[in-house]
This record gives sequence, structure tokens and C-alpha cells, in this order.
Amino acid sequence: MDKITRQQALEILLKDNPQNDFCALTTYLDAFMDYQEAQSNISANGSIVMHPRTGSPISNPYLKIKSTSLKTMSASKGLLRATRLWRRASLS
Repeated sequence: MDKITRQQALEILLKDNPQNDFCALTTYLDAFMDYQEAQSNISANGSIVMHPRTGSPISNPYLKIKSTSLKTMSASKGLLRATRLWRRASLS
């Protein structure tokens, strides 16, 4: 997934969800942006990385960020439309 900007994502969410309040949209948006960053790091570095101090293999810390972001977005799943946002992000 290539990154789209926060402004691009917000514009899509606002257009597709005129009935939702801004707070719900920005909560989803924050989680979406964190997800994008986490997925980018995981794609670049893998699920297992080396600990910076010890050099031992560890789970990539971005896996937790990705998981937390997905939970936040899932909680809003029925409240807003985000299909076009995800399509746009996957095509970027």
C-alpha cells in the first residue's frame, strides 16, 4: 500500500460521510494514517526485525501499531463509509 496524504484521506472521508460528525471521521483518519505508516514499515522491514541494542530477532513493533489501528477502525466500521478511501490507498 502506498501512502496517500492525510488531506487526501480526509477529503475522501468527508465527501463520502457528510452525515458523520468530524470527531468520528478524524478518529478513523488518525487510525488509518497510523495503519498506513505501520504497513509501510512492515513491508520494508518484515515482521521480524533485529533489536537495535542486542541484535536479537524480535517482532516488529509496528505490528502492534497496525493491530491497534485496525481495532480502532473496526469499531467505526458501521458508522462510516471508507471503501473509496481504501481503494484509493491501494491504487496509490
